[in-house]
Amino acid sequence: MKNETINALLAGVLALPLTAEQPYLDPGSGSFILQIIIASLAAVSYAFRQQLGRLVKFFRRSKDDKEQ
Repeated sequence: MKNETINALLAGVLALPLTAEQPYLDPGSGSFILQIIIASLAAVSYAFRQQLGRLVKFFRRSKDDKEQ
């Protein structure tokens, strides 16, 4: 049983192609990847700005409450 499993795995590995083919990226793929990167940076900066605004608002509210 153990030998059969090893033989099956070995046959599966040997059946894989040995050539290292490079994936094809056309200009549309490159611009799509660039768009994903730019959108991710914009989303992260927007989320950071929102959280920073909430933090500033929290501390301003606390300061105003103490004065009253």
